[in-house]
Amino acid sequence: MLVYKESEILMKIIIWFPIIEDGKNGTYIYDGSYLEKSLNILITQKNMKIMAVSLNKKVDTVNKKVDTVLFGKKLRYIDENDLKKFNDICILAVGGKSFGMDVICKKAYTLGITVENIICDWILCLPGFSFDKYYALKTSKLSIISSHCFGGIVSHLLGLKFYSPFVNLFLTEKDFIKFLKDPLMYVDEKLFYVRREMDKGGEFDFPVCKMGDIELHMNHYNTFEEAAEKWYDRIKRINWFNLCIQMYTDNPNILEEFDELPYGKKICFTSFESNLPSAYYVNKELCPWKDKKYDLSDYVIYHALQPYQYDIFDMLLYGKRTDITI
Repeated sequence: MLVYKESEILMKIIIWFPIIEDGKNGTYIYDGSYLEKSLNILITQKNMKIMAVSLNKKVDTVNKKVDTVLFGKKLRYIDENDLKKFNDICILAVGGKSFGMDVICKKAYTLGITVENIICDWILCLPGFSFDKYYALKTSKLSIISSHCFGGIVSHLLGLKFYSPFVNLFLTEKDFIKFLKDPLMYVDEKLFYVRREMDKGGEFDFPVCKMGDIELHMNHYNTFEEAAEKWYDRIKRINWFNLCIQMYTDNPNILEEFDELPYGKKICFTSFESNLPSAYYVNKELCPWKDKKYDLSDYVIYHALQPYQYDIFDMLLYGKRTDITI
């Protein structure tokens, strides 16, 4: 049961600093990048009450930071092994972005914590965030059908379950649009191994397979067998009643063809401006590495639209283009 929802009379929160072994330097506590901002966001919420803190008391810098942000308020301290007793309370996980949501969830499983009730500090800090929108997104069973790695990156960023097989792979623009014109036919096709291919940096190779007359480039898998297993498993999870279709292009003709497809939520990131409803212009001048020779795909894939130009929650929930350039 998800417990973070603004419409509740009172939302109780426990702040959790996960104690994670990094495998090299012993116990890792947190990086602190989003700590102050996320706690200040919580403090401004009228119907929320911070109940307790779970952290390592030996880390003085963390204690001082928490006390300062919470204006010196005395909070109850809870050992993280006791957090499983509070599964009716929202748990704010602090400082795990350098590890990612997967590591936070695995840690929660080992402690018996209800994973669905965890929200990470960096999510609160995303432009456009509200507890109601995040609650709606988490419960929507959204399937992101993406031509490249964007769907996987966004799902990791927001802690969303994969309801799509389009994760850790990419398709050419033409193959992706071909798939979108008859997706039910294609997902019934069996995968066949074709060849191995080098990544564009020449650093590693990966399997490429056929699905009917289109190719899937499985660039985050070592073997065809591993890729096929994940593909078939995730096909079963597709929620055909809540799809978000996403791609990028530098080609206006591809954008026009994509925009004509019969999907309610369509997102096409472009390197050029357009008035078409599905077009999301990406201004590379806003990116921190604009002087480097990155193309649009690098910007969208590896940086997940950071700095954010659009409200990612409106985008995924409603297919709405909300400009939040700051």
